[in-house]
Parts: sequence; structure tokens; C-alpha cells
Amino acid sequence: MAQRSLDIDFSSDDVILSGLKAAGLYYDKNLVNENLPPDIIASISPDFAGQYNVIPVGVDGNKLILVSDDTGNTIQNQGALESRLGRPIELLVTDEDNIRHGLEKYYDISIYSKSRRGGGLTTGSNIDDSPLQRKADDILFKGVDEDASDIHLKPYSDGIYVWMRINGDLRDFTHRFDFIAADGDTLANVIKGKDESSNADSANKLMPNNGSFKLQKGITTVRCRLSTVPVGSASDLVQKLNVRLMPQVNKRVSLDKLFHGNDLETIRNVLFKSSSGMFLNAGPVGTGKTTSLYAYIDYLWNLAQERNSVLHVYTIENPIEIADERYTQVQVRETDDEATNLTALKILDSALRSDPDIILFGEIRNNVEAEAAMKASQTGLKMLSTLHAGNCNKAILRLLNLGVNPFAMLSEIRFILCQRLIPILCPHCSQPHVLTDQEKAILTEEELAFLTASDASLRERSRASEWGKCSNPHCRNGVLNRMAVPEYIVFDNKIRDALLHQNDFHSVNELLKEYNFKSMWEKGLALVKNGNAELADVINHIGKD
Repeated sequence: MAQRSLDIDFSSDDVILSGLKAAGLYYDKNLVNENLPPDIIASISPDFAGQYNVIPVGVDGNKLILVSDDTGNTIQNQGALESRLGRPIELLVTDEDNIRHGLEKYYDISIYSKSRRGGGLTTGSNIDDSPLQRKADDILFKGVDEDASDIHLKPYSDGIYVWMRINGDLRDFTHRFDFIAADGDTLANVIKGKDESSNADSANKLMPNNGSFKLQKGITTVRCRLSTVPVGSASDLVQKLNVRLMPQVNKRVSLDKLFHGNDLETIRNVLFKSSSGMFLNAGPVGTGKTTSLYAYIDYLWNLAQERNSVLHVYTIENPIEIADERYTQVQVRETDDEATNLTALKILDSALRSDPDIILFGEIRNNVEAEAAMKASQTGLKMLSTLHAGNCNKAILRLLNLGVNPFAMLSEIRFILCQRLIPILCPHCSQPHVLTDQEKAILTEEELAFLTASDASLRERSRASEWGKCSNPHCRNGVLNRMAVPEYIVFDNKIRDALLHQNDFHSVNELLKEYNFKSMWEKGLALVKNGNAELADVINHIGKD
């Protein structure tokens, strides 16, 4: 089959479609009804199919015939696709629904994403092809490749700092990207232009902005939450931008992947026995609070399934961090127009009229939301939420400082959990650690004896120069992954009565000791003693009050 011309006028969708059909480049068969041979489907990987929205439908000699819906990107980059596949290709075009259903049938890809913004067919001159847009995408995809949780972009006098948080540590990637200082505002606006929540305002750099959007990396969707803040004085104001990356690798989060041993059993038991009330997860930003809440819901969902039942789960989030089609997930949308201003409280009011079994209220930020969440938990359903607080003790005191009635709070709260994510050392390349004088100075006599006992095996990361030599395929910069280290309070009548009359840190701490409360610090030291975690990480991420 001779190569057909791709000399098509891309000035409008109708002209494109007519030109494609006239050139014999339009595929009008139903992919789902074709029953394409397995060897043809296997000629490209699911990752390749999902990244480019293409499906192979046949061969002509050594040439692979691919069907795509994306005339503005895929056809214009035919050479790059041929280079990746290592063989010549012929591209045919079909409609979006045909590709969507074909990807589901042949590659089990249920997530479909266009690589461009807006609808319809686009041209090669789209703004997405600008050099700064490509550099922005390079940064975002580098963050995905590095498993970064956050990307920070901060302009300075000679360029833009590019920092990425990997396994809890902030690492500098500035040298990999070439920016000048003048690119700062434009780069922030390019990324704000990706916002799909209608919250970000590219024209306003004087006030903090926030928004959310999605990236497609192969067959994986990455949900992104962006926020900007004005930095500097009026004469040299710049926008500092942060992007939180939330890969949707597995929508169903399992409790036993997050917690272990007695912690796991305690959490399961309190979720099982409590038919209503408030369940709070506390901690700073980026410590896995929302992930844990979704694990609670998944556990309760599975219990309902065992009874041949389902749960109506209603989530109120800004943004939706973990997409799950089983749940009614509503995203907060803040606008200046009251008619379209969808606040968390408006959504909560709607949720209470929608027959929910569980409400996930993304985050309690102020006294109005705290009071509303508490009142909602009094309606006989389970209310799950998060709170920014350093530990369980401070979470209780923060609720009191938000003006929540102590009696109402203690009557409704069933469980408070606070957690940190601690890097777990690679056993292959970690090396023995000797306590430093500075570390010894912050340890009590009992803690020092605990970490220097005969059965202790303290470890630390190897030098950075050794990381690339590690034989463990799961090792990344001397770390395997991060483990949730929790502390929690399970409320019963005795602890409620005792807490009702306590309102200071010392009194609450002493009370918790009587209930065999184990702090994150104590659990972190146990990981250090066994060589699973580095003491510096426990100090940096948990800290010692």
C-alpha cells in the first residue's frame, strides 16, 4: 500500500474531516465490532496505546496501521511514533468515542484523556506546543517519573528554582531546566491555564490562587492540585507555585497496605463497631491523611458487600484527590459569583438531603466548618474529615480553639488518628549508623538505652554516590518507600469524661499515658532500633516535643 498524503488543511474541524475522508485516511468501522487479532493488538503496549490514544488495526508489509482520534498531535508527530516503535506506521483517524471504546475492549483502559485542552480537533500551532508549555510539561512529567509528591517552582533573580519532594525530602532539580527570571509569571500562568476547576485566575497574581487538573502518563492518570502565592514586595512581586501530584494508580486503597499489627486491628474494630459519629485524621500537609480516610471507606464498603449491600458515600473535597466511581464525589468551586459559588458548606447541606451513609468532609479549616461537621455527625451517619494539627493532643485542643462545644465534640468523636510518613531504608545499600552527639542530646536516658541495647541495629542511607550502584530494583535514593507511622485515640465514655475537664497540653498528655497511648515518636524509635528507618528522618518528620 502506497503512503498517502497528509497534506491536509487544518483550519477547521469540518475541513479536516472532509480532507481525511477524501484522502482515504478516515477509519469508519466500529472498533468494538472488529474483533482484532491478538497478535495485532500485542504489536503495541497498553502504555503506548493509552499515551497516544491509538489502536493497531492491521499491517501492510512491515508497516503497522494505527487508528487514532488525535489529528492535531499524533499525526503531526508520526516520525516520533515510528521512532518509538522502531517500524514505519500508517495513521488513520476515527472519532473519539470509537477510540475510547476500543481502548476499553482491547487494552482494558477505562481512563481516557486527550493530550490537549478543549474539545474538537486541534492544529499543530496550538498553544500547548509553545516552548514554555513544553518545558512546563517536562517538569510535570519529570515529577511523575521521580514519584514526587510535590513540585515547587520559585522565581529568583537569575531564573526559577525547581524543587521536588521525593520520599519526604525536597530535592533540587533547578540545574535540569533552563529558565530566566522573566519566565516566572508566564510559567505560573501556563500551569494555571491547565486548571479544570474554574478556581485559578491567570490574570491575578496579587492574591493566592488554587486549582486542579489531570495529567496522563501512559495508562496512569495523575490528578494535580496547584496553588500559587505572591512573593516579594510590590515592586518585585513574583508567583511561587506548588503542584501536588496524586497518581491514580489504584483507586481502592487497602487498610492493610497502610497499617500493620495492633494498629490495623484497632482501626478495623473501631470502624466496625461505630455506626455513627466523627472520625478525624490529623497531621500536616502531605502526610497521607486523605489516603487513610479512603482506606477506611474501602474497608466499610467491603463489609457492606459481605452483607449483599452497598454504601452511599458522599465526598466533599477541594480537589478530589482519589477518584472512585463508586462514590458521589463533589468538588468545591469557589467563585466571586454567588450563583455559582459552590462552597463546602453548600455541598454539605446538599449531602445531608441525599440519604448518605458516610460523608467525607475533605478538611475542617475554620470554626464554621468545624461546627457544621460536628452537627452533621449528630445525624446518625459516619462523618470522616481531616484537620491540620501536629498530633492527637493538639487536634483536640485545636477543635476547642475553633469554638467547638467540648461536650458536643466529645460526644461525637469516635476516633482521632495522626500520622507521619517515614522513609523505609533499603536493606541492601543502607549502612550502620553511630549516634551523633547532637542526636544523643535530644534523647532521654531511657531512649538512649533503648537505641544502644545489644539487639539494636541502627542504619542510615548510604552516600548519594552509592545509590546508583544498589542492586535492589525497588531502591530509590537509598529508600524503598514510605510507611505511615500513626498515633490514635479511641474514645470511650471513660476517656470522654476525663477529657471533658482537661484543657491544656500537659493534662491531656498525662491522661493519655494512663490509657497506654503510644505516640508517633515512640513508634518511630522502634523503627530506628530495628534498622528500618533513619533517626534523622524520625526527627525531621515526626519531631520530639
